[in-house]
Amino acid sequence: MQFCYIKINDVEIPFKINSNKNYKNFRISFNVENGYMNVSKSYYLSLKMTNKIIKNNEKLIYKEYLKMLEEKKNRKWVTGEKILYRGQELEVVINEIPKNKIEIRLDKDKFIVNIKSGLEEKVKKENIVKAVKKFFKINTEILIYEKLNYWCKYTGIDYNTFKVKHVKTRWGSCVKSTKSLNFSSRLIMFENNVVDAVVVHELCHIKEANHSKKFWNIVYRYIPNYKDLNNWIKINAHKFEIE
Repeated sequence: MQFCYIKINDVEIPFKINSNKNYKNFRISFNVENGYMNVSKSYYLSLKMTNKIIKNNEKLIYKEYLKMLEEKKNRKWVTGEKILYRGQELEVVINEIPKNKIEIRLDKDKFIVNIKSGLEEKVKKENIVKAVKKFFKINTEILIYEKLNYWCKYTGIDYNTFKVKHVKTRWGSCVKSTKSLNFSSRLIMFENNVVDAVVVHELCHIKEANHSKKFWNIVYRYIPNYKDLNNWIKINAHKFEIE
């Protein structure tokens, strides 16, 4: 099965079509865990008719998709939750300790947070979020520095400065006039090759400020599968929340 997209009210909704000869009914459902819509249909129902049914149900699809995102958005920061780190889904483990400090460490498939015991839930969550943001920022700075060193040599494109901040709306940006780059600290959650795609995208803006055909030609020269990697970001967008 391959992912398709439907754009409703400027929101791109990923979905999969599952065709089966034994299906008699057309069914739309949502995969809350992985953040996409499932379309189950008869093998004999044409793609044209499938798209028409989806089009006729846009309002409901939009409403249910936003509802699903809301369910996934708010992190409780409790043991058993999942978080992405370097593209790997890790299990969050919260340990309450007597020490008056907070520590974060990784252990195989675990994202371990040690925090002082006895804190109110609101204060506990605020402290964890603050510590995770700091942890992500430090590690993203190291990662981006390494990536820029490699890609500047490979592409021959130079930059002057870069910054890493906790940004929700963009993964990266470029100020061409000053050759300065900005990146979201949440990039540390991405798979390695997806980080490459974001870094190259912003580097290429030093050559071309807009998203012209010339710009995309440069991007695809270095990242031929850029579209697939960008789709990975869209499909997994609901997993990139920290708060």
